[in-house]
Amino acid sequence: MVDNIALGVPSATPQEEIIATASLCGLAVDGPPDSGQRLEPPQISAMQAARIRAARALVRSAAVLLIDDIDVCKDRDLLAAVLAHARAAQTTVIVSCEAATAGMEFDDTWLLDCE
Repeated sequence: MVDNIALGVPSATPQEEIIATASLCGLAVDGPPDSGQRLEPPQISAMQAARIRAARALVRSAAVLLIDDIDVCKDRDLLAAVLAHARAAQTTVIVSCEAATAGMEFDDTWLLDCE
């Protein structure tokens, strides 16, 4: 799973940082990539896949983090963890029609009427 999260990450990124980010996103990393702990795509649930995508985004430390409700907003715990981590160093834009974001504090909020 660490190799999966590290796709596209600069090679100088410490593996410990990738593992810590995976843990932050609720992913269990039970051993090194060659330990037999790999999950192949058919074994990954939709929620695990969303957590992997969130970990990939966070470990890259981009200046702007775009969160789509399909990935993160359906899981309030994951959303809270991602926001807590990203707020310190990233501009975060959330596109959501999910109730999971209701009651959360944001610097700015725009409501778009799509009808």
